[in-house]
Amino acid sequence: MGEIEHKDMDDMLLLSKLLAQERNIPSVPEYGLYNKIYAYLQKEIPPLLADLSYAHKVELWRDIEHIFDHMEFGLQWPEILCQKMIGIMPLGKGKHAKSCFQLLKEFVTPEVWHHLQLNHNVTSLLLPSPSFAGIRFLNTAWHIGELTNKEYRGATHELWKKKVEIGQFLECFVFGNAIPSCEHLAFTWLPVFRNRQLPLYKLICENLDCLVIFPPKEEENWASSLMFQQALTFCAQKGIPVILAVEDPRQAACLQDLPGSLLDMMTVLAQESIPSFLSQENTPCCHYHYTVHLRKVFYDVERDAFWRQKECNEDLLQIKQDLNFLSQDSTKKQILQCRTDIQKKLGEEEQNQQKLHQALAGLFQQTTKLEEQLTAECGMSEDTLRLPDAFLMAQLAREYLETGRLQEAKDISCILEQAEFPYAYILPLLEQKQRGTKISTEGLERMKQQSDNEFVRHAKLALLEELGFSEQDAMQIARDIHMLDTPAETYYRGIWAEHTEKYGTAARLYEQAYRQGFQLAGQGLMRLVRNVKSLPLVRAADIMVPEACLLYGKELLQNKHYTKAGTYLKIAAGNGEVEAIDILARNLWQRIIRNYYKDISEEDMKTKLINCRKLFDFLGTKYPEDESIPETLGFIYQRMGDKQRALSTWMSCHTAEARYQCGRLYEYTSDTFPQDLDKAAAFFSEAMKLGSEKAKVEYDKVNGWKRKRAQKAKAAQTYRSTSNYSKRTESTRSSSDDSLCFITTAVCRALHKGDDCQELMVMRHFRDDVQTKNPLLQEMIREYYRVAPKIIECIQNSGKADIVYQEIWADDLCPILQNLQHHAYRQAVLGYIAMVERLSHQYGVPFLPNIEQDIVAYRQRE
Repeated sequence: MGEIEHKDMDDMLLLSKLLAQERNIPSVPEYGLYNKIYAYLQKEIPPLLADLSYAHKVELWRDIEHIFDHMEFGLQWPEILCQKMIGIMPLGKGKHAKSCFQLLKEFVTPEVWHHLQLNHNVTSLLLPSPSFAGIRFLNTAWHIGELTNKEYRGATHELWKKKVEIGQFLECFVFGNAIPSCEHLAFTWLPVFRNRQLPLYKLICENLDCLVIFPPKEEENWASSLMFQQALTFCAQKGIPVILAVEDPRQAACLQDLPGSLLDMMTVLAQESIPSFLSQENTPCCHYHYTVHLRKVFYDVERDAFWRQKECNEDLLQIKQDLNFLSQDSTKKQILQCRTDIQKKLGEEEQNQQKLHQALAGLFQQTTKLEEQLTAECGMSEDTLRLPDAFLMAQLAREYLETGRLQEAKDISCILEQAEFPYAYILPLLEQKQRGTKISTEGLERMKQQSDNEFVRHAKLALLEELGFSEQDAMQIARDIHMLDTPAETYYRGIWAEHTEKYGTAARLYEQAYRQGFQLAGQGLMRLVRNVKSLPLVRAADIMVPEACLLYGKELLQNKHYTKAGTYLKIAAGNGEVEAIDILARNLWQRIIRNYYKDISEEDMKTKLINCRKLFDFLGTKYPEDESIPETLGFIYQRMGDKQRALSTWMSCHTAEARYQCGRLYEYTSDTFPQDLDKAAAFFSEAMKLGSEKAKVEYDKVNGWKRKRAQKAKAAQTYRSTSNYSKRTESTRSSSDDSLCFITTAVCRALHKGDDCQELMVMRHFRDDVQTKNPLLQEMIREYYRVAPKIIECIQNSGKADIVYQEIWADDLCPILQNLQHHAYRQAVLGYIAMVERLSHQYGVPFLPNIEQDIVAYRQRE
């Protein structure tokens, strides 16, 4: 009984030892430097990250601490730092595990091989080092301890009898004493039944330089197993080569159904060829390029800031373009405030980046010092790069090139060339494109034939045009990229999503690419709006896709939401949508002619007219066949007071309205043109042939004037050439409505002009217009011609005719003419009435009774 109790006590002591060993702190100088670096990290970096607007700060901090886990892992087992780590993974148990053991038997001592077979369900490191005897272990509390060979066998045996899995207590075993012939190889046993989410498991896998997988022979669908596909995905992302060790070549047939992205780094070898392959891999390899990993995770922050800054600058450019088309002051203020906010955001971003650079300089400096100490300790060369680290450096160099940091990219490229990285030739091609220099034809041809992996896919999309790849090629490449880095990659992945009818994903990817300045993505969004109808038009418009803004603006106009429509149309116009410019230009002109801007200053109105003219000039270059554009330009020039330009513009335009307006310019004398009734009649005739009804009215009027002028051509004289103006007036105007008109007499005597002068023509034109429009005024005009001869007779008999006519011109007719020129027609009519009324009372020539009533009615009505 006592013997049993003693045995139980031994079991308890062993169990206690497995569970309660303390954390091992290596007594090496490098560990003290590691602690110093970690203390610096904890003190300096978190406050800076708190100020950054980086969306993935939690993930970033987790990645940083994971790198420090790698440092501690390497310092805990320094034997691993200079070895190539070979992963051994069986996809089955029993027979398949025995195949793996048989392979390991050629590379490790019999003792290690025997211990491993005792328990192959726990991750194990097989290190080629005589620095420790027995077995080391890491328990689930991450405490490190040692077991003697006897204790290890006892623990395994006792737990097995109690049906307890030793993995419940341990994270891993570490064995030493590999055979001397493979001094540069370390092995990792990766069991089937193991939680692959454990931190240590991930650390070990990330330190692999090669993974050898042993598939089961009798299972046909082993390639679809989750473990296998997870392993391939992980290795493809990290750049870790995978060797598939098969007993029968037919085992590889099921790989044909796997996507290319999973097969990037895979090679199929017969199991008997594996020892020879591993012997060739027996070379030193550096596992402590920690600074590169830190630079990569922190550069993701800088790169994210770079794209945000680019997006902000795109927004600023957008705002600058929009301001050219904004007319409402409130909208301008909102846009200007938005610009101020963006500029402030850019300033804060730049300040945060400067602080981060300063803190990182110290972190990188201390980490580099740790690497130098490890190099001195291990005697390693910097050229002994791990392939995964080389891929990471190549990716970092590519990202440096994308953001314009060419020298840093070139420095990394030189390191990769010296290390004979097989894809180092690609980086100079990317640099040549970034610099705008000629790209090596030989390099491009080599790249066309290059098999794909994550790095190569990124590079091929960056050199898409130079390689001559089609859009179909691009979307196939983008389909297999694990991490989308550039707007172009995002766009082509969007095309793939659209091609496979995943429209929601396509919309999200197109939107992301478009916001980062990739304009082709706008076409993708519009395809989803127009053809597939899976994206609402308003969403595309809110992303500020120009064509979407145009269509949505037109839709809002139809629904009479004019203010909102104007906003979207201005965005579209600012980005070159000509139809939006057309709509805005015509809308601006309509507002001008409808007196919408009556409260603005003369200078502001002049500015609006100039802007309107520029818009229509631009439209004329885009729509040379549209005759309405020069027709409107003519009106704009006329409104600006440039009648000569208006005439030349209208003459180049073959529309009824343009010809009619040309006729109007010659119908009356102006400061720019003398009256030319022949030209006016010709233009009116052309307008009539083009369908203008109003041109016929003017044509008949002009021809009537021409006939009258022909009848009195010989008698027409100015006041200077006659001494008896009243008789000339009576003889030359006897057949006219203007005979014995004291207005005509007053103007001719006061100004010494003929009866066809500009002033009289303006007043007669107004008289003819109001006659046809208002019956009440027709009566008063007829009454005027009844009393006018009598008033003229009284003036002539007064002996002061010249003085009276001068006073009539100065006191009455000048104000009336000014009102007509300023379109104040009611004031002009009231001025006429007041003048005739005063002269009628002054010279005793009474109105007919009903005329007095008409005058009162007119004054009260309006």
